Amino acid sequence: MEESLKERPALGARQIRLVSFQRSKIDQRTRCEFTIADLDNIDLNYIAISYLWGDPTIVGHIECTQGIKDIPLTASAQKIVDFFSDRRLSSRYFWIDSLCINQNDPHDKSEQVALMGNIYSSAFYVVAWLDPTEEGELAIRCMFELGIYFIHCKRTQVTPTSQAICELPGWSKGSQKWKAIDHLLDCPYFGRVWIVQELVMAPACQPPNQPDLKMGVNVQCNNLYIPWSLFMVAINGLFPLAWQLSSHKIFKERPTFPPPVLRFARDIAGLRSRRLQDQSITLLEALEQAATRQATLGSDKVFAVINLVQHDAIVSALRPDYSISTETVFTNAAAALLDESHDFGALHHAGVGRPDRLPGLPSWVADWRSSVFLNAFGRSGPYDIAHFSASGTEQAISNVDRREWSLAIKIIPADRVASIIMPPFGEPVSRIILTRALEKAYQALGTSSFYSGLHQSTIVSFLSGGALEDHKGIVFGPYLHAMRTRTYDMDSAELEKHFGACFSGGRVIFTTHGHGLLGWGPPGLRAGDMICIVIGAKTPFAIRPIKEKQSGDPKSDRWQLVGECYVQGLMHGEGLEMGERQDCVLV
Repeated sequence: MEESLKERPALGARQIRLVSFQRSKIDQRTRCEFTIADLDNIDLNYIAISYLWGDPTIVGHIECTQGIKDIPLTASAQKIVDFFSDRRLSSRYFWIDSLCINQNDPHDKSEQVALMGNIYSSAFYVVAWLDPTEEGELAIRCMFELGIYFIHCKRTQVTPTSQAICELPGWSKGSQKWKAIDHLLDCPYFGRVWIVQELVMAPACQPPNQPDLKMGVNVQCNNLYIPWSLFMVAINGLFPLAWQLSSHKIFKERPTFPPPVLRFARDIAGLRSRRLQDQSITLLEALEQAATRQATLGSDKVFAVINLVQHDAIVSALRPDYSISTETVFTNAAAALLDESHDFGALHHAGVGRPDRLPGLPSWVADWRSSVFLNAFGRSGPYDIAHFSASGTEQAISNVDRREWSLAIKIIPADRVASIIMPPFGEPVSRIILTRALEKAYQALGTSSFYSGLHQSTIVSFLSGGALEDHKGIVFGPYLHAMRTRTYDMDSAELEKHFGACFSGGRVIFTTHGHGLLGWGPPGLRAGDMICIVIGAKTPFAIRPIKEKQSGDPKSDRWQLVGECYVQGLMHGEGLEMGERQDCVLV
């Protein structure tokens, strides 16, 4: 009998399954029933649940009517079914991905995942479901209180401080309220890649007099919930106080700062605000959001955010397909990025110089699985790559060969890597402070290229823990000679700023042979790698030659992209006069 039952009701184009629950008065068992809805003509209010899957182990099943097989439930899905099947809400219909998508059918999964942006935007409201615990319930209460407090501060023009909050009733240092907030800051829900789409695409909260009433997003733990707007008031109020709260031991110490939940929630809120104002979100922005979050499957780093992009051709090219490999998904995404933006922003995430890459990935394709943002330069603040113009105002020139998945670009070779020094990671801040004293001495000596080079080499000596001092004859000799003979202005403050900013991610210091260039490169940089200007790119890149025999051209050159670099003296177009433009094929 079980073999004759269906997995799920069949669907047509742009149709979805909604689930409802009934608890039997006879045996007290909960059963579910599916209703088919057409996304282009929704006539049912339904609640979409956004939640953390967690442990994939099956802990139970729910019986279905309509000749459907019992649906397996994980622990998180079981808690959701138990909770919502007992509640009388404004709608009895729900969309819960683990129930409404046949997870064992790649075709059904691909088709439904492609519709998830519409599924969440068409919902009556979205529940951001936190794991039901006592600390979680108290955290919801506390975020409500903090939200009201920060609104009051804004209205009365009072600047909130950690001390002022600790003087509120029940908020003294070490109180259960602070422990509950600390618990919320460790909540893994906000680090899940799928919630970006689910919360960004959720409907806006509409006033009650609107004909198409929508209630937006509620962050909920058991019976307690807080509207997303008030939740974000609390998050935005806590964010500038995070350092005070951590230094005063109110928040526990964490390996990253600020606590990821504060950053993740603010990122989602920013994207959500842009979508609701009909501002476009680029594919690169969406993928950069995905890179810092957790996903079970590598391909979900693309599929989970593709619906944020308002570009029909890109969305069509990257339509979810769980029958293809993660390598293919990432390569398709890289080609789509070049089609969309016609620049090389995505190359800053690519290169064989990055650790733990997928082995079959072309070097110019980013591996979005990594949860570590291994960029030398970020997308905002003083280290934004937009501040650099290594190729001046030149436009990107590229061509993707989809048969061999190669990328043809134009480059100007600058120099080859001579020496590599691994920087220490123990006390970078104290070393940078020492260089500030040297800055005053440098200014007193003047701005000649000799003193500029001497000062810069001293900075690097401090930053590298003295490693350069043991190799004066190899490194400093040609480097200082080049500094004496070059005429361009060396900005030592810029050198100190960027070298000090790049101590994370395993970046290495390197020097080059002919021109005595000095820079930071990716962890996998090797002596002999070529530093080049990529026409159309913001920063220099390192590339590595490989030889392949091509039919009719036995000496054909192919290169691997190693990664982006910061090179003192090549960040603002200086390298455009260092040589002729050459063709380069990255594989």
